[in-house]
Amino acid sequence: MNHSSRPLLFRVLHIAMNTRLILLVALATFPVSHALSQVAPPQISVTGSSEVKVAPDEIYLRLGVETRHETMEEAKRQNDERMTKALAFIKSSGVKEKDVQTDFISIEPSYDRGFSSTNNKPTYYVVRKSIEIRVTKISGFDDFLTGLLTNGVTTIHDIDFRTTQLRKHRDEARAMAIQAAKEKADAMARELGVKRGKV
Repeated sequence: MNHSSRPLLFRVLHIAMNTRLILLVALATFPVSHALSQVAPPQISVTGSSEVKVAPDEIYLRLGVETRHETMEEAKRQNDERMTKALAFIKSSGVKEKDVQTDFISIEPSYDRGFSSTNNKPTYYVVRKSIEIRVTKISGFDDFLTGLLTNGVTTIHDIDFRTTQLRKHRDEARAMAIQAAKEKADAMARELGVKRGKV
């Protein structure tokens, strides 16, 4: 326990961010000289936490367009058709061209389970393409998702809600957590009849 006015060390333990921020801060006293460091100093160890809930102002989506057909040419044609329709809908919804990226394509033959060296013809072909987009229009997002699925998109792989003000909210959470830890340390010190050291 802290029986003197030794300084305190602030150590940031954890920061996590999704649509909210959580930050933990641990405080512990440390010796003021190398000689004292050889002896475990009296100390108070506490944690402080804070939570800042943040409304997202941008959303990242990873979408998939998948088609299959007995012939590779037809599977690819159908996929191109769906992609064209999906990209047209995305553009008409106000998403800027720089916020849209198509970055994946695969063509995969599928065989019957009874495939053998004498019967190596695929039963059908699967063509997959992906689209990544950044959405800044948050209102009406549910309708936008529905529109994607009725305009060529077959799969929504991932939805990531973010804030462009991460640094601001993280600093706010850190300051609140540090204050909470200080108040807890002061309360414990008072109960023990001692004072917290200089920070």
